[in-house]
Amino acid sequence: MFKKYLLICFVCFNIMVAKSENIGINDSLPILKVENNELLNIIDSLLEHEKLMEYYDSNLVFHINILNRNGITLVSICSTDIFIKIGNEIGCFIFKDHFFIVTSNIETNLFERTKDKIKFDFYQPQEEIYDSSGYVIIDIYEDDRYTQWDYILLNGNFIKIQ
Repeated sequence: MFKKYLLICFVCFNIMVAKSENIGINDSLPILKVENNELLNIIDSLLEHEKLMEYYDSNLVFHINILNRNGITLVSICSTDIFIKIGNEIGCFIFKDHFFIVTSNIETNLFERTKDKIKFDFYQPQEEIYDSSGYVIIDIYEDDRYTQWDYILLNGNFIKIQ
């Protein structure tokens, strides 16, 4: 029952993440320093896994989403091929030549903000594009070929959700 609840939370969270705002295309985020060694080990394992996938290339981007629901902290690490700004970004970092964007709805001690920032372009979805039949064309979609690793963060330790 508990696993089903967590799965539902993650699905709802990822739907929220997939809905991007039409925010200015050029922006900057603070650079973060990862303060949790276990998280670095997880990210390292994820990168090794990604390198084995047919979609892998050096431009792959990762989103780390931290969500607190009813006192449970959920951490989802997803790979993708575009930067999408949703508005709750706390910063970003580069690890082994890959870019990670961190979003969160809570304060977290997994990262330390630095004074530096990185400027880059976010993907800006088109609004109200219609085909010849009058149907709205959605230009952002959930591409399920990419990886998503989900964890519960409990007392500073990560517990993988199967």
